[in-house]
Amino acid sequence: MRIAVTGTYSVGKTTFINDLHVALLNKKERITIINEVARSLIKRGFKITPLTEFGITNYMKEYLEWERETEGDIVISDRSLLDLLSYITIDNSPLVRKVYLDLIKEVWLMEKERFDVYLYLPIEFALDQDGARSPDEKYRKAVDRQIMNFIKMYNLNHVTIRGSRSKRVDAAIKALGL
Repeated sequence: MRIAVTGTYSVGKTTFINDLHVALLNKKERITIINEVARSLIKRGFKITPLTEFGITNYMKEYLEWERETEGDIVISDRSLLDLLSYITIDNSPLVRKVYLDLIKEVWLMEKERFDVYLYLPIEFALDQDGARSPDEKYRKAVDRQIMNFIKMYNLNHVTIRGSRSKRVDAAIKALGL
């Protein structure tokens, strides 16, 4: 089973994935996590804002390598190219030519076939002002709406996961039949 966890920034995706991983450790299945690429790139000194063609290309390359090489009975991805496509669409940056947007969309359309389900985390908590993410709540909501628009537009198999940390994990385990 391949699961993509999606949602705008600061909705608790990474925390949720870590909690879900711990909850699934007692299962017999081999569970593998694909970590969020943006955090990895930032740690290595890449600038991801503003979005540039160079940044997008590096993000996509690293993400696709991880996604291709990751094996397990259950693979949980912290984001997918759906998220990147949503950010690029909302940003509408003059630093990113339309051909890059089109490329990401085409690659995501192929990628989405590899996931069995998308777990969508909506905005439920106050924005975490960590200095790494935009403090702009309007932007955060715009990205969230765009992700949901793509989910609906492409009729993705998805489950909306809400509630406290424990309720989110319980809801995911139930929805996934685990």
